[in-house]
Amino acid sequence: MNDTPSPLAVGLALFARLEAAGIRHCHWKHNDRLAAALSGATALDLLVDADRAADADRVLLDLGFRRFRAAAWGRFPGLFDWIGFDAATGRLLHVHLYHQLLTGRMHVKEHGLPWAHVVLDARVRHPQFGVYVTHPALELVILLVRTAFKVAETGLPGRPRPVAAETQRAFEALLAGVDLREVEVWAHQVLPPADAVAVLGILLSRRHLEPAALAEVRRRAAAALARHRRMPALVAAVRSPLNAAWFAVTQAARGLAPDLQLGKRLEPAGVLVAVIGADGAGKSTIAAELARWLAWKVDARTLYLGVGEGPGGLRVRALRRLSRSAARPGAALLRDVGAGVLHNAMADERIAKLRRAARFRARGGVLLTDRFPQSQFPGIYDGPRTTRSDHDSVLRRAFARREAALYHQMAEMAPEVVIKLHVPPAVAIARKPGHDPRSIQRKCDLTVALEFPRSAVFDVDAARPLDEVLLDCKRLLWAHL
Repeated sequence: MNDTPSPLAVGLALFARLEAAGIRHCHWKHNDRLAAALSGATALDLLVDADRAADADRVLLDLGFRRFRAAAWGRFPGLFDWIGFDAATGRLLHVHLYHQLLTGRMHVKEHGLPWAHVVLDARVRHPQFGVYVTHPALELVILLVRTAFKVAETGLPGRPRPVAAETQRAFEALLAGVDLREVEVWAHQVLPPADAVAVLGILLSRRHLEPAALAEVRRRAAAALARHRRMPALVAAVRSPLNAAWFAVTQAARGLAPDLQLGKRLEPAGVLVAVIGADGAGKSTIAAELARWLAWKVDARTLYLGVGEGPGGLRVRALRRLSRSAARPGAALLRDVGAGVLHNAMADERIAKLRRAARFRARGGVLLTDRFPQSQFPGIYDGPRTTRSDHDSVLRRAFARREAALYHQMAEMAPEVVIKLHVPPAVAIARKPGHDPRSIQRKCDLTVALEFPRSAVFDVDAARPLDEVLLDCKRLLWAHL
């Protein structure tokens, strides 16, 4: 049984388009994991000729890739994050696009490796996929230097950091397939003669995982590449643990801190996407699944735009109980006050959520909302709750005016994309057997009638199986990121 994942068409198309455009490129490291990278399971590490960087960007854009900005602890010069979408499978493909080679401490990469032109000159075809990769003998030399910088510099005194299991597997794969005479040739291409001899000796004796051997490689490489160091050693030593701590904090705070960047963000701004539909249409499920799909790499979150949930919902829940207790015969004034305060509190809660959403979107995040307020149909479907007439009391009309003003402000915060999930009333009623059938019927009709003139609106048949609905929504959303 073959467990190798199938490569995504968008990934193979990227290599083919770069070649057709005459842009020198190759997958420069972790070529033992190329199958996983092409399937979208891990990132593609793609080196392109820096002189053709703008042309490479155009190829990516033409294929529907989007450029994202990494968090501070993952942002380095000459390294860019692009994410593409495979329309047939709905899978994402993350590309680390390099204009130069970098290595060094975790979350710092303080060393440049001035070998990009050598790697591109020496590239070969991958035997299985036919795309360009680093020559295996040269990749082995580079892997040893990269490992030496990463391990020898980050370990504690007397307790060097062990070589990661994935790096050990990369060494095994390369050593099993290369001719060490070719390794000697490429070592002399990128290192001074004495250093090349030392590196070859370490590989011949299979000491490439020993701390002392890696420390020697690091000392030699650091001296040979001193003018390519991006920052002083002391600065790198301080930044690495600080950035690692910041990374750990953001991961631990996932879902709790709305302003922390948890993943990669769009440049220059993000996207607000509203998922709407009648009860039973699946809007909560679709919004959550779309956010989960993107959150593999992207700072994507969901926001419930109903009322009564979260910290801001405490006020609404308390006012609901108060308004029910005030609904006594003859207490018209009390009812008007209770209803007016409650409905204004509900509008306040929604607008507060939308302001948070606007800040998140402005910083490059992708936010998917379950529901979205509208003012076309008061009293239902997330619309204003207070209806108005000339016979209302002055107090009731005042509350209604303020609520209407808040909904007007909400309309100014319209999403870029609205996904309308349509289901026949019978299907929605079957999915929500405890709900009022007349209300569901009305909301199914309103889903069709609602207009969002400031947004790109898409109609999706949500009566189909979830996988089909979700794939359609992914295609629509990616096209508008």
